[in-house]
Amino acid sequence: MQCIAAVGLGLAGMGAEIPQLFERLHRINPGARCGSIPGVTGRGDERALAESAKDALRQGRPEEAAAILNEARQKLPRDPTTLRTLVDVALVLGDGSAAADLLDAAIAAHGPGVAPPAWYRLLGETRAVQGRLDEAIGAFRATLAAWPDDVDTWRWTARVLRAVNDLPATLLACRRVVGLAPDDWQARVELANVLTETRAFDEAAAWFDEAAERESDAPAVIIGRARLDMQRGRRPEAISALEACVARHPSHVLALGALALGLRHERRFDDALAVYRQALDLTPADATLWCGLGRTLLEAGRAGEARDTAAAYLTRRRGHAGALALEALARLALGDEEGAGRLLDYDRFVVRRRLAVPEGFADLASFNVALAAVARAHPTLHRAPVSHATAAGLHSGSLLVDPPHVIKSLQQAFRAAVADYYRSLPDWPEHPFVSRRPVSAFFDIWCVVMERGGHQIPHIHPEAWLSGVYYPELPDVVRTGPGPEGWLAFGEPDHEFPRRVDPRIVHVGPEEGLLVLFPSYFYHRTIPFGAEGTRVSVAFDLVPTDT
Repeated sequence: MQCIAAVGLGLAGMGAEIPQLFERLHRINPGARCGSIPGVTGRGDERALAESAKDALRQGRPEEAAAILNEARQKLPRDPTTLRTLVDVALVLGDGSAAADLLDAAIAAHGPGVAPPAWYRLLGETRAVQGRLDEAIGAFRATLAAWPDDVDTWRWTARVLRAVNDLPATLLACRRVVGLAPDDWQARVELANVLTETRAFDEAAAWFDEAAERESDAPAVIIGRARLDMQRGRRPEAISALEACVARHPSHVLALGALALGLRHERRFDDALAVYRQALDLTPADATLWCGLGRTLLEAGRAGEARDTAAAYLTRRRGHAGALALEALARLALGDEEGAGRLLDYDRFVVRRRLAVPEGFADLASFNVALAAVARAHPTLHRAPVSHATAAGLHSGSLLVDPPHVIKSLQQAFRAAVADYYRSLPDWPEHPFVSRRPVSAFFDIWCVVMERGGHQIPHIHPEAWLSGVYYPELPDVVRTGPGPEGWLAFGEPDHEFPRRVDPRIVHVGPEEGLLVLFPSYFYHRTIPFGAEGTRVSVAFDLVPTDT
């Protein structure tokens, strides 16, 4: 299994379970007391070690409990009940990684299909909080195999599937939650939000209406319906509803953010700026709000303040792609062609390379055939999801959930290409992109399948450091044509703004077997193609974790 980011998961952490865990620790053998026992090998000694950790927690000695837990992890007990007790100790100590690893071992010690379903459920929750969403999905599916009507497991499943952008499966899970919890207004909101994402606007509206009948003043209902109305071209109604929501709930950051964005798109810049600042007073580290504030300033003709806003956020998160993109646009607006060019150095930072033949394949042609077949048939594909850049075409969720061999091989090839990219960067410590090379990061990988007319709108990847796109299959008009139909284009921003220097536009012609690497803050899009054929691309983000 591969690690996938828990971006926008919206799930509660494990803190709510801590009191129950303490109660359990007191309830199981409350009189047992023993110290750490070096060199134990028998199950009785393993259990004594676990009991000593429990006892240390009961007596208010968490450092001692942590030391015993570490000792137990090194010995890795064979008894599943002992391992399960150590899981509770790890959770009380706030060590989710240890808890999940021990729970994995406990389930393995029971044997396949034998461990209690609740253990799989807890493993799924712990892995989800860690951001290891592919493993969480597997654990939840194991839970549901035994508890097919457990509504809370279906809730977790729906939210984790949404986090990996598996929209078809998310819809099925959300519908199951609604069926199992017919009076739950929140379940209706979550279903309606996913329907909005899939552009099933009429059905989404019906579910929002049902949720409003049960809880009309809930911010989640109002925000979701407002976002739907914005997609349907009813921005004034959406803004009015959000203004009323904020008046009643002035500290609700999501409502403030949605309102600020709507006001910005209505070009009510002064009002939008005020709301962005109100939201940032509540959550001063939020990257989306900082970048929204800066883009509003930029579009209002206040480029100097936009540049300063980018700089202020970059002091919080060095090299953040959204802030670097904002800074580059602000420099264009100010006429700072040299400063913008230093950031938007396409000649230096956009790298084209033939992919090395992945392991297990005779040549690149056979690999491309296998990869294109997986991409075209991927079960997570959905047409033009609302929150993605694919305006005409199919966009997948993560390819790293239960990946087939060809995807594992592609990821290995991506790793090698990224390592080469690292080595090729110049010694330029003052450059915010070069100097931000992440020490630790994870891959997010997805695919886009386009037919005639397919394209993507200008966008960036604000939380990533490096992005890439690989082409296993192209239509004839792209493969052999003069361009730029179906080509990749860098430089065009997503919204207009007053500027003294126009951005430089750079076109890159796709080739089957070509990998293009570029900084994630570079605006890019694909140009529509007008002939028959299928254009398949597989893209990745390298997302830093050492922020």
